[in-house]
Amino acid sequence: QALRVQRMMSVSSMTASEVNATLWGAAVNGTVAFTMTDGAASQIRLLQNWVCSTRAVNLTGVIWALDGTTLLVARGMDVPAVYLPEITSHAEGLGAWKEPGNPFYFSVVSMKPRLMAYVLEQGLGVLFLDVDLGIVADPRPYLAALHADIVVSSNYPQPLVNTGVTALKTSALPLVRHWVGTERWSKCRSWECGDQEVLTRILQDECGRSDIGFQQGVGASGKQQVTAERWARANQRIELRCHLSGPEQTLEVTLEVLSPRHVATGWGADNNSTSFLDGPELKIFHPNFSGLREGHKEHMLRTRSKQRSRAKPGSRPFWCL
Repeated sequence: QALRVQRMMSVSSMTASEVNATLWGAAVNGTVAFTMTDGAASQIRLLQNWVCSTRAVNLTGVIWALDGTTLLVARGMDVPAVYLPEITSHAEGLGAWKEPGNPFYFSVVSMKPRLMAYVLEQGLGVLFLDVDLGIVADPRPYLAALHADIVVSSNYPQPLVNTGVTALKTSALPLVRHWVGTERWSKCRSWECGDQEVLTRILQDECGRSDIGFQQGVGASGKQQVTAERWARANQRIELRCHLSGPEQTLEVTLEVLSPRHVATGWGADNNSTSFLDGPELKIFHPNFSGLREGHKEHMLRTRSKQRSRAKPGSRPFWCL
C-alpha cells in the first residue's frame, strides 16, 4: 500500500514533446488509434477489455489518460499512454461514476473533440475508439477503403452520429476546431450539449445537411427513428460544404456515417431484438442504450459475447478478459 501511494505521488504530467513522440510512435500510416478514460473502477474494467480486444486484432492503441491513476494503469499493462492535465484538468468528476446525462458525464465527453483536435494539429489522422467498445475485427482496412475525410458511427436508431467510433483525416481539422469552439462545454448540462449532439447539429446547420437525420420513420414512442431497412443496405455517404467561422470559412469534405452492420449499437441488445450483432460484416459493438446503472455496459458485453458464441461458434467475443 505504501509503495502504491508513493507511485501515485510520483505521477507527473508528460511534456508536449513526450506526448507527441508517443502518438507518432503508435501511428500506422499516419493515423493513431486511441481512447480516453479516467480511473473510475468501472472504466478501468472497460479499459482492460479495450486493451485485450485491440491486441487480439493487432491494433496498437494509445490510452489518453484523464488522470494519474489511469496513466499508472496503462503503464502497468505496457500500453502506450499520454497524460496532459493542461488539456483535461477542467473535466469534472474524474474517478467517479458518470451517469449518462449528469454534469460529470457531459464534462468528460467534451474532452473527445479537444483531444481529436490536438492529434490532428500534430499532423496525424485520428481513429478514436470509445473505451466501452467490444472490438471483434480491425476496422482500419475497411475505414481506409472508404476514402472519406470523416467517418463516424451512427447512433441507431436515433438520427444522430455517434462519436464512439470516429476516423478523421487532417483535412477535417477546421471542422473539429469549430466543434470544440461551438459550445461553452464547461457549462453544458443537457443532452443538447453532448459531444455527438453538438456535432450532429453542426453537420445539419453549418454544413447544410438536414438529411443527417437519415431516412426516418416514426416509432411506437412517436419519436423519429432511423428505419432499419435503410441501414441494412448501406452507409450514408455525404459530400459536405460547411460554412464555418474563422479564416477557413468554407470547408468541403466527405462524410461517411457507418451502418450498424459495421458498428452495432446497444439498441435492443438486452432483449436480443437486433440481428446486427451476428452479421458477417460486424467489426465493433458499442453497448450504448444500456441504462444508467454502473457496470451495466460490462454486463451487456459479457452477455452478448455468450449469445454471439452460440450463434457463431469460434467467433471473437465482445468481452475478451
